Amino acid sequence: MKALVISLAVLFLAAPAHLLAQKKAVQKAVISVPGAQDEACKERIENYLRREYGVTFVNVNYRRHTATVQWITDRTNIEILKLPLPIWDMMLMM
Repeated sequence: MKALVISLAVLFLAAPAHLLAQKKAVQKAVISVPGAQDEACKERIENYLRREYGVTFVNVNYRRHTATVQWITDRTNIEILKLPLPIWDMMLMM
């Protein structure tokens, strides 16, 4: 009985460590955003990209016209993240 309790305790304690060891592959890229001109543009673009499935970090620098994006690779990719940005450039210039 004692051995059974000890083995179950070891099993339950080892399982979370195993699950925590499985980290998701993450990538980071800097995307050009020529239409970002002020703080309002920055907020709009950041809010839009944060809603994309798999995105973990977004920071838009409107002075350098760039967006730094970090995402989980098995949930999205750079091509999907870059798709809406030309549309944003056109909308922001109106």
